[in-house]
Amino acid sequence: MKKRKPKKPSALWERLKEATPELEEVERTPYFKRICEVAQPSVSRWRTGTGGLNLPHAKAISQDTGFCIQYLIDGNGPRRWDTNPVDIDELAEHMDRASEKGRAEIVRFAKWKAEDYTDSDDKT
Repeated sequence: MKKRKPKKPSALWERLKEATPELEEVERTPYFKRICEVAQPSVSRWRTGTGGLNLPHAKAISQDTGFCIQYLIDGNGPRRWDTNPVDIDELAEHMDRASEKGRAEIVRFAKWKAEDYTDSDDKT
C-alpha cells in the first residue's frame, strides 16, 4: 500500500501559525477550538484550506493575538495594527488623499474599533 503524503498546510493555516508562534503545533487546534468556539472539523478545514475563517472567528483570533482581521482572513493588509497613538493631523492627511470608497472604509473601521472602547452602559 502506498503511503499518503501529508498535505501542505493552507495559506490560512500558515497565517494562523504566524499569529500563534508561542504555541506548539499540538496546542494550536485546541486553542482555536476554544477561542473560536468551534469543533474539530472547522479547524481541520482551516488547516487544509477547504474552509475559511468567518468574521466572528477572525475577530476572536484578532482580539486574542493582536493580528488584523483582514490579514487573518486573506493575507492582505498589515499583520498587526499600529498600537501607537493616532496623530489626528496625520489621519486627516490620509483621509484627504483617500478615494471616497477609501474614506468610507476608514470611517467604517473607526466606528467598529470604537465599539471596543464604548462602555456597555453608554450604548443605546
